[in-house]
Amino acid sequence: MQLLISEILKKAADQKTPKDKANTLRAHSTTALQEVLRYTYDPKITWYCEKAPPYTVDPAPAGLSYTTLMIEHRRLYLYTKENPVAEKRKNELLIQLLESLDPTEAALVEQMISGEIPGIDREIVDLAFPNLISTKVVKA
Repeated sequence: MQLLISEILKKAADQKTPKDKANTLRAHSTTALQEVLRYTYDPKITWYCEKAPPYTVDPAPAGLSYTTLMIEHRRLYLYTKENPVAEKRKNELLIQLLESLDPTEAALVEQMISGEIPGIDREIVDLAFPNLISTKVVKA
């Protein structure tokens, strides 16, 4: 059985050291996982909103939701400022996405919008996938 993206990130976040976290991310590497991390931490990608609109949580048992981020990662571009679709339509599409995902994955999308996944920071992403995000972190 394939893990949900939210389960992979929780598994990585639960590791003790940054190296172990990066190794866990690498061990479960998929295009979907990398896109989720990129849409969270890449400064060139700007979500159209600062927080998710109100939505109804999917009541389906874990793993039995209508869709997953493994499938929907291809559509994340729809929710960026760079996409010319009207903001009202982006809002409708984002609500549809959130309501069709497992609650843990919907919460992950909210974290992506805020730009921070608990337990996984930009440095860990750069350690796991050095060329994923085009600009490097500059330490002061």
